[in-house]
Formats: sequence, structure tokens, C-alpha cells
Amino acid sequence: MTRVSGSISVVVPTFNRCRKLIRLLDSLDRLEGDYLKEVIVVDDSSKDDTPRAILGWIERHQGFALTYLRMEVNAGPAIARNIGIREATGELVAFTDDDCVAHPQWLVNLVRPLNVEKNIIGVGGAVLPMSGHVIARYYTFHHILEPAPSMLYLVTANCCYVRDLALEAGGFDADLPMPGGEDVALSFKLYKRGYRFGMAGDAVVYHDYRKGLWDFYRTFVNYGAGCRYVTNKHFGSGGTAA
Repeated sequence: MTRVSGSISVVVPTFNRCRKLIRLLDSLDRLEGDYLKEVIVVDDSSKDDTPRAILGWIERHQGFALTYLRMEVNAGPAIARNIGIREATGELVAFTDDDCVAHPQWLVNLVRPLNVEKNIIGVGGAVLPMSGHVIARYYTFHHILEPAPSMLYLVTANCCYVRDLALEAGGFDADLPMPGGEDVALSFKLYKRGYRFGMAGDAVVYHDYRKGLWDFYRTFVNYGAGCRYVTNKHFGSGGTAA
């Protein structure tokens, strides 16, 4: 098999964002094509109205199979995504976040660069802002939530992998409980196994960036610490691929 054309399971970790989660699910219900097999929402022990909101959504919509899994304790997005990968039944597993909205052609475009015979087993897409405030413009200008130009890693705001290979690599690094770096670690493990990644600039999700300066500061502290940790862990203190 050269190009992957099978079904896709979309995994979404969520925590205390029930309204934004429903907005995402509504956008997934409008996806074009027939790739989407199921959506797996893994609730990282939310304290808001997420369980009730999900049940209400299921009653109203039948566009795709929705599996809702609730964790007993808050354990972080890496563990939530790993649970989703194990539960998934699609040939591919795609990821986005509960504060995103998918373009109708997201999955149709995301799968095109996949090519197993050329070892391209994961693809990242574009992340555009929902609004034009200054923090959103900063994230977008620097492509913070998109793959690096080196294509050494993908970011789970918008990406997909061949599911079985992600499982064989051990999934995401569960020793990082906070968002930031835990997602790129899976790419590092696959890269070291000889696999490579593609970019689909026309596979778009829109991100609802938070406007607060404290959230901005905390996000980059977590990103910096997490990315440094996983880079040292997987490539040594030199931080370069072997």
C-alpha cells in the first residue's frame, strides 16, 4: 500500500470546556468526504457540564459514531490521547483540541500527503486563528501550533498518524502531565524509527486562542519546559536527531 486511504478516528482530549467542545463536534459533523469513522472524546475529569453536554449532543446528532470516555482523575492530555489511540478503530488517528473548529475539508486534505512506502506516516495541518487579537496574531505569525520547518515533529492541534505505528512507538509521553511537549514526543519516537512526516497546508483547523497575558505566559513556560524535557529525553542534551 502506497497511500493510506482508510478510515479515521478523531481523538479529542477535553477539560472544562464543554461549550467549546460542542462547537468542535458541530464542525466535525460538517466534514466533507467519508474518512471520518468515529470521534473519541476523552474527558480528563472535567468539573463543568461536559458529561451532560455530550449526552445532549449525542441525542441530537447521528452524523458519526461518538465515544465519550471519562477519566476518574485529572491526569493530563498525554494520557487522555493515549486512551483515545487504544480505543480507536480507524486505520488512522487524527488529533485536534477542544478549543478548535475544523474546516469542512480538514480530513480530506490532511490524509493526502500520507505515503507509507515512502515512510511518511504522519501529517500536520495549518492552524489559523478565530479572531485577530494580538496574541492570536503572534501564535499564527510564528506557526506555534504547526509543524516545525524541519518536519521533525507534529503538533496535536492538527495532525494525524497511522494508528498501529503510533501504538507500536508507545504513544505520547505520559510522564508530562501538563500541556506542552508531550505531543511532539510521539513524533520524536517515530522519527527515530525511521518514519517521516508531511505537511498539508490546506488541512485547516481554527484555534480559539485565549487573550489573557497570564495564559500566554503560562503556555510558553509549559511549552519551553516540556519541549526541552522531551528533546533531551529522546535525542540527548544536544537536541539533534541521530
